Amino acid sequence: MATVVHIANFYGPKSGGLRTAMNAVAAEYSKQGHHTTLIVPGAKDSCTKTDFGHLYEIASPVVPFSGGYRFILRRRRVAKLIEAFAPDVLEISDRTSLLRLAKAQRERGGVVSMWAHERVDGVLASFLPGSAKRWEKIADMWNARSARLVDHVISTTEYAGGEFRRIGVEPYLVPLGVDLGLFAPWKRDDLWKENFEAIPLLLLCSRLSREKHPRRAVEVLRDLRRRGLRAHLVIVGDGPLRSELEKAAIGLPVTFLGFISDRAVVARIMASVDVLLAPGPIETFGLAALESLACGTPVVAAKSSAIGEILGGAGICAGDSVVQWSGAIIDMLARKEGPRRAAARSRAEQFDWSKTVSRLTHIYHIQQEVEDVA
Repeated sequence: MATVVHIANFYGPKSGGLRTAMNAVAAEYSKQGHHTTLIVPGAKDSCTKTDFGHLYEIASPVVPFSGGYRFILRRRRVAKLIEAFAPDVLEISDRTSLLRLAKAQRERGGVVSMWAHERVDGVLASFLPGSAKRWEKIADMWNARSARLVDHVISTTEYAGGEFRRIGVEPYLVPLGVDLGLFAPWKRDDLWKENFEAIPLLLLCSRLSREKHPRRAVEVLRDLRRRGLRAHLVIVGDGPLRSELEKAAIGLPVTFLGFISDRAVVARIMASVDVLLAPGPIETFGLAALESLACGTPVVAAKSSAIGEILGGAGICAGDSVVQWSGAIIDMLARKEGPRRAAARSRAEQFDWSKTVSRLTHIYHIQQEVEDVA
């Protein structure tokens, strides 16, 4: 049995893909007989026994204007916990303060991996003025330093690993998975659809922040209505751009449902709509898109992101213009509903959390102790 500790910043009730991925991977480690512990920021110090192991929350401040994300400042507290657990593997989902803890782990003879959940060049370009080349140069320096501190860089898609290959570091490709029982076509609820006068139903399931480009969904809906398509947009999620989007959506059939913590409810919505929109241009995996496919709902995504690697033939990637997005949605809806939903589900079935963890244990050279009986 191996001991795995995973530490992260920006993990919280609304952290979406990061939280889902960390919990699911930890649960699969546990199925395979390994001991897992997550150490994350929280409102107060706490330790919770979960189905996947222990969850330690370190009292941490909220990052201003982040929508509630927290950042661990008490790094010594985390270091003491890691030392107490003496993990065989330390996984780090952070390229800021927590990465400094890699040195002590390596000195103890343990393995350290860093998950590349985002692209530094993309994040910098989304929030700061300046040319893309300038931010690539800064990202290259940052990533070169980060890669030297760890044994393995883990990327979930080729796109996510691109900024590391640019500096001569070859990351390990480890795609994420999806809960095929929770997110499934049979969760469809036609009674729920009757709440909306217009069809088709389009869904945006995303954090409403600048790097996700949520306004694109509203702009596309406006264009579709001009073309005569009586579509309705449902938005699941919250964030700093919520009020701006509400103003932009005045006069349009847009329903804001806010952040929904119950994933079963999210699955029911995903299975009941016609198309999921994923406009984020720097998505490094797109877990919501994969969950939508598992529900039998096809996806239209930004061509620049990694989601095209996930879609296969179960979706369409659109360019930067609203016209291209509208055309992609119309093309998707022109496909017969049965085959398009079946193709989405079939594609999602290629992604499984057990495959994710089997790949990780192979990279770390740790053996499965208990056969997965799920």
